[in-house]
Amino acid sequence: MRHTSFTTLMLGLLVAGSPRAAIAQRDTTAKSASRDSASANVPVATIAQAEASGIKLLGISDANTGGWIDHATVRDTLGDETLTSDIGVAALSELRPLMGYYMLEVRKPGYTPQRFKLKADTSEEFLVSLTPNPLGQATVLPAMTTTAAMQSLERDPGLRQGFFTRCQSAFAACVGPKDVELRPTEQLEGLVANTHGITIKCPTTRGPGDDATCLIKMLSWPILPGSKPVPDGLCNPTFFLNGREWSALAGGSQQQLNQFVVPANIDGIEIYLSGQPRPIRWAVPNSNCGAIVIWTH
Repeated sequence: MRHTSFTTLMLGLLVAGSPRAAIAQRDTTAKSASRDSASANVPVATIAQAEASGIKLLGISDANTGGWIDHATVRDTLGDETLTSDIGVAALSELRPLMGYYMLEVRKPGYTPQRFKLKADTSEEFLVSLTPNPLGQATVLPAMTTTAAMQSLERDPGLRQGFFTRCQSAFAACVGPKDVELRPTEQLEGLVANTHGITIKCPTTRGPGDDATCLIKMLSWPILPGSKPVPDGLCNPTFFLNGREWSALAGGSQQQLNQFVVPANIDGIEIYLSGQPRPIRWAVPNSNCGAIVIWTH
């Protein structure tokens, strides 16, 4: 993998030919503005227009041929995804930074996935190259993670200073401080509602004095021998505050945390789905649900 600025040299992203041909067409009209839900084709005609509009671009190329790779998936650590356009370009504005960085994974069938991070405040555009898989595996999409990565996360001490590193793992979904700042009045369920694998269940009817909290749910997995049936296959995650399990004195943990923890005091949130690896100190014996770890200041 290599990163490089392509502001002046990579105008070839605009056409299917050479950079020289692209320079000749620098001021021509390319695609009209478009941002559909399936693909984030760059909604500007030229690189220069993209820069003027403040859109940061990421170009994906083949490490062997140098050709542009269309419809590669670019995913951030918060679960947002976008696709490269027909000319191999993705708009970073479709994704969300975490703690000042875009932490990205690029995947395309037939290529080895690449993970990397870019500073969110950079003014440069980047080119990333993907390495083709060995012959005979061109249609195989490599596994998201490896056993070594799983073991590394399980050995992680689960300390505050490891937040940034754990959030780059394919197993952890994270909500960073900047995302929290954008939703200063949300309770916990609102802060994690857009996370892949999270379901928010709100009470359909409520009597006087009943709790109106919309509960955070996850799919229960695996089903443990002797465990109680789980309605709709959903379960309540275990909550941890500053690395320690939150034990509710009365009522539910989420309800109590909503009373005591406000977004203004949250530094970050880590979400581990059911059955996924996590630091061993957040493993709950005999639980078939995941964990949500909240860091405050």
